[in-house]
Amino acid sequence: MKKIFVTIALLLSAMTPFSVSARDSSQILDWYINDFHSRITVNQDSSLDIAERITADCGDLPDKHGIFRVIPYVSYGDNGQRFETPITLESITNQDGVKYDFTQTKDTQDKTISYKIGSPNQTVKGENIYIIKYHVENAIRFGNDKFDELYWNLSGNFWQLEIDSFSAEIIFPEQFDSSKAEVNVYTGDFESNTISNSYSWQSNNLLSITPSDPLSIGEGITLSITQPKGLFKPYVAPFYVRFSWLWLIFLPLLFYYFCYKIWQKNGRDPRINPTVAPEFEIPENLSPLDMGMLQNDGRIDNKFLTASIVNLAVKGKIKIEKIESSGLLKSKDYKLIKTEQTLDGVSPSEKKLFDRLFGNNNEILTSSLKNKFYIEIPRIQNSSMDYLVNKNWLIRSSRYWQTGFIVAAIVQFVLGIFCMNFGKYFGYSLMISALIVFVFSFLMTKRSEEGAKLHKRILGFRLYMSKAEKFRQQFNEKENIFEAYLPYAIMFGITGLWIKQIKSIYGEEYVNNYHPLWYVGVGQMFDFNSFSNDMQSLSSNIGNTLSSSPSSSGSGGGGFSGGGGGGGGGGGW
Repeated sequence: MKKIFVTIALLLSAMTPFSVSARDSSQILDWYINDFHSRITVNQDSSLDIAERITADCGDLPDKHGIFRVIPYVSYGDNGQRFETPITLESITNQDGVKYDFTQTKDTQDKTISYKIGSPNQTVKGENIYIIKYHVENAIRFGNDKFDELYWNLSGNFWQLEIDSFSAEIIFPEQFDSSKAEVNVYTGDFESNTISNSYSWQSNNLLSITPSDPLSIGEGITLSITQPKGLFKPYVAPFYVRFSWLWLIFLPLLFYYFCYKIWQKNGRDPRINPTVAPEFEIPENLSPLDMGMLQNDGRIDNKFLTASIVNLAVKGKIKIEKIESSGLLKSKDYKLIKTEQTLDGVSPSEKKLFDRLFGNNNEILTSSLKNKFYIEIPRIQNSSMDYLVNKNWLIRSSRYWQTGFIVAAIVQFVLGIFCMNFGKYFGYSLMISALIVFVFSFLMTKRSEEGAKLHKRILGFRLYMSKAEKFRQQFNEKENIFEAYLPYAIMFGITGLWIKQIKSIYGEEYVNNYHPLWYVGVGQMFDFNSFSNDMQSLSSNIGNTLSSSPSSSGSGGGGFSGGGGGGGGGGGW
């Protein structure tokens, strides 16, 4: 007899959508919901099986395609506790069981899943019935010591459409005891504490909710119902969900292992005697730019560009003139002036730098290159790389590995962002792995055996320049050593130390008589101390100007209605 009663109640509930009168088509200005009926089956494993029957009407309006439904898969308790309620869609059909076209979108920021129902190539008229069936895990809350609670937003408070009639039936397990249940139905705007008495027990385990008033935009219905502990079992996430954080360890370690193995074979320099001896001559007469590139595993640096500009000046190809504005806040600029058209004795990379700096001009202000010259830097870098490869100091194939690693890292990072929609830990692990691949890309430039030996000589040359006082004899045997080696001091980042060594070794007489032909400072008289300060600030001033790029702009215990899990909203399109 009990089963017959339940069956009759269900049939009566199912008939509810057809009992609501529709609006006159002349009064319809947009989509509205004539009837919204939700049938929720509560399972002992804390899951829900939900079937929503939504009768939406767009009258005779043109260009209408369907509705969309947005459902949260995360909710929060009063104390900020996070509840994840995984959703599995089962079907979206009409009243005859015919499937609708739809697109599904997961928003990891708002923690929602949206279903856009209908086809952009097909329009609809009048009443349309949408039956959405889905399964929800982890719907029961177990935070209280005495009872468990279903706290569920039945309708959603974020519909963009009016709902003329809403009803719900909640079917609990047969062991459910309605006499021990405490029921609260909240209605109204989001966070409204208004309690409604629009519910009734159709049987011991069948609760019916039938509000008499329509729901305006922003209004909703939320149910809170408790049951003594023992009936429901806490949700246990699948193994791959509970231990998905292991991706953060496993995948990056796996990528590190493979990157390390590839680097060992294709990126690590040949092993040579690590002992570094002082080198008193410029190794292989390398330009500062090429020397810096070889030392820095093929990566260019602002210091290398500045050093090569000074090297061009020392060789008499250009002149550098400092310009300082008048006023309280003095700004510095530098004018570069061509002094020779021929570039004999200049490396290919410095020729490329010279050509890209001046173009068809005979003089330029470095400030005019700001936010422009950065596009030329890769060309200069490639010119230096080609030179070092052709000299057999760098292995050509290692450049391909480096490029491959960079491309792989970018693709992997983008893929990680995309995968965040499916699993945050897997997405994060891909992005962390991408950073590992990217870091290894800088290590993939491989020196040949000759290149490794030359690199050791470069370290010896730096040792000599930084410890010049220990090698006074070799110092005194050379002429114009200060100027000749100054660009390399800039490249090594030891300009101040190099100038200090010069003062210590040559004394004040040399300093007072020194006057470079290739540099013009501010003022009538040349001052070595000012020149020293200028050389130390020159690298940051010119280097930062040449590498600057334009910045991108940017846009810059109680319950309530809308609380609990479920809910969401939707609209029409």
